[in-house]
Amino acid sequence: MKWLNLFQSGTLPLFRLAVKVVINVLVLIIIAVLFLGLWQVIIQIRNLFHLHDLNTFITHTVANILSLLVVIEIFKGFIEYQEIHRFRLHSLIDSGFVFVLRELFVELFEGKILHQFSAFLGFACIFLSLGIVRSLAIKISPK
Repeated sequence: MKWLNLFQSGTLPLFRLAVKVVINVLVLIIIAVLFLGLWQVIIQIRNLFHLHDLNTFITHTVANILSLLVVIEIFKGFIEYQEIHRFRLHSLIDSGFVFVLRELFVELFEGKILHQFSAFLGFACIFLSLGIVRSLAIKISPK
């Protein structure tokens, strides 16, 4: 039994180090993705002068900018993890809100769900569910 305690106490610091390394690598990757996304938006704006279809340009630009916002929310979650060593549920739910909003806005800009009540009802149910879970996550906090 004594060797089991020694093994467990020896692996926990190794696990924490491995998680720290993985999170740091993910943060670097997210920073690179943010800059690449920003570069793509800048390139799209430069290409605006060569395009004749403004609706397509606006749809793609809005989708890319909203995608960057999703990545920023995920990035904030990783930074929070580095500070407090756990993922906060309400931070993950905020990322979910931003992702669902992105999908809704892209669908609206592309004109795919303008007259589909079931799609709006689906988005409303997702927002309601996320809102309830986020409220519960704040009200029933581990603190």
